[in-house]
Amino acid sequence: MGYRYFDKQKIEPLFPFGYGLSYTKFDYSDLKISPSEVSPGKPVEVSLQVRNSGSRSGAEVVEVYVHDGHPGLDRPVEELKGFRRVDLAPGEMEVVHFTLDRSAMAFYSTAKKDWVTEPGQFEVLVGSSSRDIRLKAHLF
Repeated sequence: MGYRYFDKQKIEPLFPFGYGLSYTKFDYSDLKISPSEVSPGKPVEVSLQVRNSGSRSGAEVVEVYVHDGHPGLDRPVEELKGFRRVDLAPGEMEVVHFTLDRSAMAFYSTAKKDWVTEPGQFEVLVGSSSRDIRLKAHLF
């Protein structure tokens, strides 16, 4: 069942997806999406900066989720579409990149027996866990 039920029912799990213990702090900034519109055959590039603002070296797993703003049928609140592990020394910064293609917005239609992508507005969410979303941007 995973966390989709918890998301739909607005139940806070004790340990959300992606939860982990770190002995340092990471700051997320400068989320960029290019282009801001999904087109057939053209991937969308997502990038952001992650900085270790703590006093110890550490590893962070940056996760990117997609939320369909107006789905034609019942869909999960957010769907994990990628993740990257980043190892940073204190004060060190790295730009993290993700590539989302049209299939990142698709769902399987049992009626059509195929993958379907509906037009509309999507939200790209980036964070360190499913309950710690730090940056958001819209995608059309």
